[in-house]
Amino acid sequence: MGRLFATLSGKGGVGKSSFCVMLGNALKKSGRVLLIDMDTGLSCLDLMLGVDDRVVFNLNDILSGEREVSEVAIKVDSNLELIAAPETKPNPKELRNFLFNLTEEYDFVIADFSAGKNTELLNGMPLYCEFLVVSKPDPVSLRDAEVLSADISSDYLSKRLIINNFILKDMQKAKGIARFSIDDIIDKTKIRLLGIIPYEKEVGRLQSGKSLPKKSRALKSVERITLRILGRRIPLPKLKKI
Repeated sequence: MGRLFATLSGKGGVGKSSFCVMLGNALKKSGRVLLIDMDTGLSCLDLMLGVDDRVVFNLNDILSGEREVSEVAIKVDSNLELIAAPETKPNPKELRNFLFNLTEEYDFVIADFSAGKNTELLNGMPLYCEFLVVSKPDPVSLRDAEVLSADISSDYLSKRLIINNFILKDMQKAKGIARFSIDDIIDKTKIRLLGIIPYEKEVGRLQSGKSLPKKSRALKSVERITLRILGRRIPLPKLKKI
């Protein structure tokens, strides 16, 4: 059976969908990957993956029984597919049953949820779902991540934190005043850390369907996160080298 992930963020603008695209592209090297855009009415993964002109159906067409996965899933490349966002919020029970079946067909399924609270949908996910909470290292984003995490039942397999848009100087002392540390962030959100992704202007290229250069520091960070997901023991680099 394949693995199921849900990418979440407490607020918008933290780079969750960019992370989702990079993660999908990294995981496809290890198996068949399906991305599901769960951002009702505000889809973006099709644009980021450069397949927006090929979207005909969406998730609700499958849940309604009108279409099969094979008719709706768009092949991005040989090991990566996308199901476009539904126009209306899906029924939690229908979504749960659908995801159960999907993990028989794919090695990795990543559901990219909209920012904010999706309590009913999230707590209707299969219990083997692994939640990936993306947050910027600022007080507002971290508080929202903490609230979001508290909403997810402890019955689920795991919750992991990804710190995105990390800038070292913002974590260091400013005018003699110590700012919060990585340990402070973990204590604040109460989520185990999976990885840190540095701020990189070039990541904005993903918004228009472009790829990142191979030397991208953000891309390298996501590759390390992917290896940890796959069970490799990859230590966190020193903060100045992230």
